[in-house]
Amino acid sequence: MQLLNNLFRITDSESADATTSRYRIELCSDSPIYKAHFPGMPVTPGVCIVQMAVELLEHATGLQLQLQSIKNAKFIAVMSPNDATAIGCSLTVGSATDTTISAQAVMANGSTTYAKLSFTCRKV
Repeated sequence: MQLLNNLFRITDSESADATTSRYRIELCSDSPIYKAHFPGMPVTPGVCIVQMAVELLEHATGLQLQLQSIKNAKFIAVMSPNDATAIGCSLTVGSATDTTISAQAVMANGSTTYAKLSFTCRKV
């Protein structure tokens, strides 16, 4: 299931330089994921945060990607559509080969950092 426009939507984006993109995203509070996780107190599952980063990397690179590995994942604060209306995501592309691409993502809102991820995707 693609999460873009189902769990989150992009409200703004910019390329800071050749390797860094910045996104402003909004969580979709009416997503079925939030109805199950958890009713009345919605929390964005960690696996969905990782998938959001992968889909933002797809958007930034124009490539179709599949998560291959996670080097580091830190979930620092609870990401909820009740609390976070606008979330910033800074995405930095690292090394790339003919078959893979690595990146780092930081998702934050003001002084609250929700997640820091380092991951590698396989080009599909």
